[in-house]
Amino acid sequence: MVALAIAQPAAAAQPADVREPGVLQTFRANYDAMMANFERMAKATGNTARQERASQGRKAMRMVTDDQLIKSFGQNEVPDLSAGVMNSQYLASQMESQQKAAEGKRPMATRTAGFPEPVAVVAGCNGVDVTAETRYTLFIAKEVVNAILAAAAWACNGRMDDYLSWLKSDYLPALQTAGVKHFVVSRPIFGGEGGEVVSSRMLENLAEIDGGPVLTKALGEAQARAVNARALPLVRSSTTSIVKVRADLTYSTDCPPAN
Repeated sequence: MVALAIAQPAAAAQPADVREPGVLQTFRANYDAMMANFERMAKATGNTARQERASQGRKAMRMVTDDQLIKSFGQNEVPDLSAGVMNSQYLASQMESQQKAAEGKRPMATRTAGFPEPVAVVAGCNGVDVTAETRYTLFIAKEVVNAILAAAAWACNGRMDDYLSWLKSDYLPALQTAGVKHFVVSRPIFGGEGGEVVSSRMLENLAEIDGGPVLTKALGEAQARAVNARALPLVRSSTTSIVKVRADLTYSTDCPPAN
């Protein structure tokens, strides 16, 4: 999968001007990291063709000069790909863990062929792992590179457990009440500032943003305000970004959905 993601900063995001020092270098580094994660996903599922396309995307970016990038962006702000990097890293790690777990369950080779076993054949999915766990992870990956609302929050010192408890007991049930189908919470293990928690809500389309805050839709204005108030003393700062895929610059080899 080769994708060019555009991060559209929300209220707390800081715009990046192409003329600012280090902006292009940061964009290049984030793009390369995100495409490297796509390579890991493809390798974990045994899709060599998709892995090669992701590798070609990384090589192509290295051949683009800074002047060409500046002309490409024009008067537009340089997109922030940090949320895409974080979420693609999480998904790549999940797929690799599932691959290792599946390899550990493989039976030892026997000296004889043994009795034949029925083999389920999924049309159009030759060489693709179609277990329920992998199918779900692939689906989430597809949603992530379509549209995602990513909120990064930094918990106050000593309040991480309280914040995670708020997410689990207050925020998560409200999202379920609102009908949100896919929600991912992750914490950076290496790199980044301590105390960071990233919660990502998958969007079917950007029109969902026009409907207003998801908590207000689910609980009503008064109750939503009360839920948010319980989180205020737990967080010292937060940022929110919307990541959207440019469909006209994206291609992938899809597998038919599971029955």
